[in-house]
Amino acid sequence: MHFNNIEWIGTQPGEVGSNFQLIPNVENYSQNFGNCVPFIENMNGYYCETKGLGILLFESLDVDSWDRSIQPVYYRFKENEETQTKLNSY
Repeated sequence: MHFNNIEWIGTQPGEVGSNFQLIPNVENYSQNFGNCVPFIENMNGYYCETKGLGILLFESLDVDSWDRSIQPVYYRFKENEETQTKLNSY
């Protein structure tokens, strides 16, 4: 999740700014991103100020996309096999 120009009401989680991303806690994966604060337990995630974080989205525009698709897709963070994740489609 990406947030811009946030104004905090109440208690903010530590030293955070107004433009940031939140990423979930995924074992052997989330802690690999730079510019992320240590794990925030009450959010079960990390607060990051890392440029370039985004969502990987596959979309087929073919007329037969319900009958034919490429899945699963495996990807790794920096070619590290321990961070391999499997993506499926719905």
